[in-house]
Amino acid sequence: MAKKRNSIDVILKRAEKLFETGNYLLAEKEFKKAKHKDNSPEIEEKLAICLKHTHGLKGEEWVKKGQKAESRNDLSGALSCFKEAEALLHEAWLTDKIRDLEQSLLGGEMVARAETAVRNKDYQAAADLYATLGQIHKKEIYLSDSAVCLVKGNMFDQAIELFTSLKSLDDAAHYHFGYALAKQGRYTDALGQWEMIDSGDAAFIAQQHQVLDLAVKQLNASMNAGSDINGILADAGRLLDGKSVHGNDRLVKGLGVLSDYCRLSLAKPLWETGDYGAVATLLESMIFKQDPAIIVLSALTYYHLAETQAEYTRPMADYWLTAVYSSDLAKAVGDDPGKLDKVRQRLIRMAENRINTMAGSDDLNRAVATHFDMDKSLMADLLAISGDLQESHSVPWISTPCFLKRYGLSDAVLAMIRENRDYFRDEEHYLSTGACYSRIGESFYALKTGSAKEAFNRLESMDAADSTDEFTNYARRLIRFEYGKFVLENGEKNFLDYFDSAAGLFETVPGVEKKFSQEMMQYDGRHLFEYESLLGFLYKLRPSASISEAYSFFMGQVALEKFNRGKINNKQCLVALEKALDVDPGNEYVIHLKEQIAIVLEMDALYSAMNKRKMGKAVALATKSPFPELRDKFFEFIEQMMEQIEESGLEKHYHIAELNDLRNSCMAVDPLHPITDTLEMKIHLLGD
Repeated sequence: MAKKRNSIDVILKRAEKLFETGNYLLAEKEFKKAKHKDNSPEIEEKLAICLKHTHGLKGEEWVKKGQKAESRNDLSGALSCFKEAEALLHEAWLTDKIRDLEQSLLGGEMVARAETAVRNKDYQAAADLYATLGQIHKKEIYLSDSAVCLVKGNMFDQAIELFTSLKSLDDAAHYHFGYALAKQGRYTDALGQWEMIDSGDAAFIAQQHQVLDLAVKQLNASMNAGSDINGILADAGRLLDGKSVHGNDRLVKGLGVLSDYCRLSLAKPLWETGDYGAVATLLESMIFKQDPAIIVLSALTYYHLAETQAEYTRPMADYWLTAVYSSDLAKAVGDDPGKLDKVRQRLIRMAENRINTMAGSDDLNRAVATHFDMDKSLMADLLAISGDLQESHSVPWISTPCFLKRYGLSDAVLAMIRENRDYFRDEEHYLSTGACYSRIGESFYALKTGSAKEAFNRLESMDAADSTDEFTNYARRLIRFEYGKFVLENGEKNFLDYFDSAAGLFETVPGVEKKFSQEMMQYDGRHLFEYESLLGFLYKLRPSASISEAYSFFMGQVALEKFNRGKINNKQCLVALEKALDVDPGNEYVIHLKEQIAIVLEMDALYSAMNKRKMGKAVALATKSPFPELRDKFFEFIEQMMEQIEESGLEKHYHIAELNDLRNSCMAVDPLHPITDTLEMKIHLLGD
């Protein structure tokens, strides 16, 4: 008879099979059925194992359900699922999750209550609710909302304290924070908050301008009351750096004046104690540095500093000369031009004495002194051409290039130089003056103070390649030209690369070409061959008279040097000299060299002929030569030959024959030469 399906044995067998295959969920059901029929310890043990496994699976299912509910924003459903999962899994993260969901459900309720309080203008209640939410959720957004409510409720001190504690704010928070600060009279801080807001709203911009006016008035009042100068200076700086002041020239100027006044107030005790370095630091941050009073103070400050620190000599010179030639000094001295000139010269000598006694290297001292001399010449030129412009306070017309460049005023002076072109004695004077004030003025100064390398390096570091004005072009070409000479002298092989613009330089300023040519005509250095190559290169570009003369001169020198070294013979040297004369037919030096070489060649031929007793050829050379030296040498050789015959011990008739040959040769060249009579006398004596 078949066993019953629900008998204890069948149920246990089915449960055991499911248990062994790991199907604990179904095994649990079967073991529970068996437990109702026979609650044995073995069944309890197996059931406990199944429950342990199935709780984990069921718990994971509840977690998945909870996550799905949360993603649908069904926080209540999610909370219920996670509670079921927590009861099964007993994991800590589920406990935290349940607490977060409970707080969120509570928070939603509190947010609704806070919003209702705001609508009812119960800002204190709303602020409290948002503050509680911030504490619960640890989110600053709720605390920011709380602070905004405090502002709306005119509780500004509390709002400022809360805003200050927050790490980040949105635009609404920045606005209300600034509003609270403004209401408490902290106008500069208020504008600082509003700077964070990028808004073109007209009403907001008008509000900023209103608070800006109040801030400036407050700073001026504080200054008049003798309040904290450093604080006033800092606040003025913040306002000047802010966006709200843009376009308001009146306030910008007012704040600039206020800032400079603060700095001068701070500088006064420093000056009295001799802390000139600190004074210089304050002066560097001045806004109206071109103000005559600031220029004078700067000049005096750097004058004191330069006594022991060489690096201050350059700024001293810039400010000193600008102050010396300022219209304020002229007004102070009066209408006596002679007296004014004496005052200026005395002040200039003070600066020169400081430069000459500064504690620097000899090279530095020479460079600074040269720089100062250049500036003095520039000042004299600008004084001559500025005329009525000296009365203008917008531009200190008679100023050093460094001073004007520092404050962006160079273009105005360059325009003045162009307008007065006829004043300058020549093109080089005009272009050199403009070059000092040009974009590459610092490079030009470096060149003029003796450092072609520094000048070129500065030029290369500047973005001046696209500049087409005449001053920059002149300076750039001259710097490359002088640097090319520098690299030539230092043995670099690519020196010709730097002379590509030399032709344009020479054409624009012939004086540079003339000076260079004169230097070459007096050259006595080690780079003879390199300069010949350079002059040949320049001659091809621009075969002017001065370059032709210098090139021809060097061709002659090189030919002579090669001849002296044995690199070429007499004939080759003569060919080279003829080429030099093709370049400059009137070159007296080469003409002289050519004559000397021609004489040497004819001397060699004469010596060869007479040595071989080819007297006919020797006579022909002596009579046809245009050089008297050759005839003199001919008779000198005759005299030597006569002495050799006398000492030879020849028989009488041979002796007479030899002397007759010499006499006949002399007669053919110069019958009146004294040696002819000597020979005739010797022949006569031998005949007797």
